[in-house]
Amino acid sequence: MQIQFDPFSFCVALIAVMISGRAYYLARQAPKLERVRQNRDAVRAALRSAEAKLLEAEFRLDEGRSVSTIPDEVEAAFEILKEYGPRLPEDQELFVITRIYYELRRAWRSVDHNDEMLASRQTAVSEAEAHVGEVTGTTREAVERARERLASARRTEVTSQRTLDAARTNLRESVKLAREKELNYIDRLDEADRKLK
Repeated sequence: MQIQFDPFSFCVALIAVMISGRAYYLARQAPKLERVRQNRDAVRAALRSAEAKLLEAEFRLDEGRSVSTIPDEVEAAFEILKEYGPRLPEDQELFVITRIYYELRRAWRSVDHNDEMLASRQTAVSEAEAHVGEVTGTTREAVERARERLASARRTEVTSQRTLDAARTNLRESVKLAREKELNYIDRLDEADRKLK
């Protein structure tokens, strides 16, 4: 008895094997893909909340007002980027964003420190002015020392103000760069989600 080759049956069997192979592959990959989606959602949510605070800081800096300490949302976004960044396929892009956040935090701390330094310098100027007023009726040497102290305090105050202005400019640029990179990443994820739907 000879078995005859049936091309139609062969094609149906081949298609069935391909479909079952694809189903097996997808079943094996589904947990990984779900984990990646959840990690991306966590990163996206953290970046969105940080972006709102960065926008507020950018407006404050553009208006010349001082900024508060680093918002908790920025710190949380940095920690989430450090934690989830290496787990995602776009780890290089997230590494760049993590480094930008690191520089942003450094610039923010510099502004905080320079704010404190300027406040202490202004206090020193006020004290020196008060001291000049107290020694006006005493010896000439005491008055000159008080005036020299006041002049020195004013010079350091001007230097501190310039340092603070430079730190604020650096922070403004860091905030703009961080917002640009995170918005590009969020927009790309949103676009990919829209294509899936």
